[in-house]
Amino acid sequence: MAIATQPQTWRHTYYRPDGTVHHTVIRADKPDGKRGRIRREPEGAEGIFQVLGSHDILQTAAGNTTIFICEGEKKAQHLLDLGLVATTSGGSTSAHSADWMPLARFNDVVILPDHDKPGSKYAQDVVNILAGLPGQRDMYVCDLPGLAEGEDVADFLVDHDKADLLAAIEKYGLQARPDVVEVNGWPEPRPVVSVLSVPSQVLPKMLPASICDWVFDAAERMQGPVDYVAVSALVSMSALVGRQLCIRPKERDSWAVVPNIWGAIVGPPAQMKTPCLKEARRFLDKLDRESQAEYEQAFQAYERQVLFYDVTCKAVKGKAVKAKTQADRENTLDDIPDAPEPPIRTRNYTQDATVEKLQDLLKSNPRGLLMMRDELVGFLRSLDKPGQEGSRAFFLECWEGNGRFLVDRIGRGSSVIDGACLAVLGGTTPGGISEYVYDAMSNGTGNDGLLQRFSLIAYPEILPNFTYVDRSPNDQAAARAEEAFRRCSNIDHESMGATCYPDSLPFLRYDSTAQGYFEDWYTDLMVRCRRDDEHPAIQAHIQKFTKLVPALSLVFHVCDGGTGPVKPGPLVQAIAWAEYAESHARKLYESTFHDAAVSAAGSLLRHIDGGDLENNFSARDVGRKCWTGLTSQEQIQGALDELLDTGHVRRYADKKQDGGRPTFRYEIHPNYRRNIDE
Repeated sequence: MAIATQPQTWRHTYYRPDGTVHHTVIRADKPDGKRGRIRREPEGAEGIFQVLGSHDILQTAAGNTTIFICEGEKKAQHLLDLGLVATTSGGSTSAHSADWMPLARFNDVVILPDHDKPGSKYAQDVVNILAGLPGQRDMYVCDLPGLAEGEDVADFLVDHDKADLLAAIEKYGLQARPDVVEVNGWPEPRPVVSVLSVPSQVLPKMLPASICDWVFDAAERMQGPVDYVAVSALVSMSALVGRQLCIRPKERDSWAVVPNIWGAIVGPPAQMKTPCLKEARRFLDKLDRESQAEYEQAFQAYERQVLFYDVTCKAVKGKAVKAKTQADRENTLDDIPDAPEPPIRTRNYTQDATVEKLQDLLKSNPRGLLMMRDELVGFLRSLDKPGQEGSRAFFLECWEGNGRFLVDRIGRGSSVIDGACLAVLGGTTPGGISEYVYDAMSNGTGNDGLLQRFSLIAYPEILPNFTYVDRSPNDQAAARAEEAFRRCSNIDHESMGATCYPDSLPFLRYDSTAQGYFEDWYTDLMVRCRRDDEHPAIQAHIQKFTKLVPALSLVFHVCDGGTGPVKPGPLVQAIAWAEYAESHARKLYESTFHDAAVSAAGSLLRHIDGGDLENNFSARDVGRKCWTGLTSQEQIQGALDELLDTGHVRRYADKKQDGGRPTFRYEIHPNYRRNIDE
């Protein structure tokens, strides 16, 4: 049998100016929180003109004390228990039945109304009464956050303490004046501005030991972000490995990842984007110069071989002419040697090439190439032009790194690229890339995944300070980094322990421990990609990490001189880079869509301020206006969400009487509603 629980009793005493008891309110609340009986002693005190509650405390408080006014004795007692000076006149209709003169000597008053219409009316009544008292005072009305309809400060204090209450008042309190501003708990609206999330930073533990010191040394000397040097180096090394070696991430499956990576560095002018790109490129340039010297030497030998071949052919043909019989002539012609093969110029990167020339370069460089573009958006825009559909498809194919590409042209004949493999690296400004991202996501062309292939994006915070640095480079660190680049450029499959099958690229797998790590990470990623709580652009972007992580783990393994199966260390570093890349990609997409929403919100706010919309409007009402920048559903909703977040409007559901889907309507902040009323 349940044991009966006694109701909680609240007693609040009202005093006369002479200190005698005027009356006492006794309230008994039930255990379930519902209000029980309320009685007054002496009976009938409710109807007479009464003094304020806590009158005795008000008489002794200093004039600079902040006075808190609420609706009802229980709430006042809660505040008194916190050590605040609180008072009340009673219920929501009691404001005009009390003597408020004791508050005339106080400078600051905070009103905490109940979260309902009677509470707003009570607050307005109190403001008007206090404004008529002698002296001057600042009056604030605070609609506490998180309250449901009908809740009050006592409900707020269930899960909050005194510090939380004061902080909420500081943030949401609205200064009130009588009969001018509607007192309804609206906080002061915040400016409509873009506030981006802070992306992750590059940490030393994320980088292979062979290049870590060089990356940080170079960034410090140039006073540029470490991100720029690191991402440039990783993309460059991935291009050097290319199709020389791939990784099969699954233990038994034949799925193979070629480690060519697409990356971008984003930053405003004067943030050292180009110098950081050049710093990573200097090792490629050194390898390129060595390749050029080898090619020139080989070409000189080839020219001698061609000369010898021509002389031999001429001599053999002379003998054949003198042969007396057809059989002798054919036997003589058999002495013609095979024509010498011209040497192939090994290329590591290109900066400006047509698609046709790029196809020729890839055909003669089967391991792949790096395309470096100082201005990346110009390259991307060129692929959006009419007539470039074929070029765009070619670049999409090159990202995979292992696709066989057939080219047939009248006048140029036919050619076969056994593995179109291209890494891409470029720099861009935030404005340029944001505009491109927005345009790409707003039309069908941009949804083919080209943008998301730039899986390694560096969009760091702007460096706030500049320190003049003039010291010698760390030559030992640079030498270790150069050796790492060389290891990526010249892979010995036998010493690496790579598995080689006919008609297959040489490959490595993970060891048993790393395999378990990869399975857990891969499963989590795919589960995330199949949820519908992300923007499609973000989902498409992080799904490309199924290539980024295995590719980076292989590059880290190679550049640090690893052999045999890829161990957990490189894989853990690669996963850390995936987290880094996601945070920077989110900043890019956030800046793009948020900037667009901010622009649309600013336009909508100007129309609201001009009185072009009535209070309690809907999104459809905005669409009917056909205002510039507010024509599509996405633009309108983005603007409304921004104004909602910054406190310029409030949203509520207007339920249909027939039970149909409710319409969301928007209540305008009183500051702007006045313009409409006027």
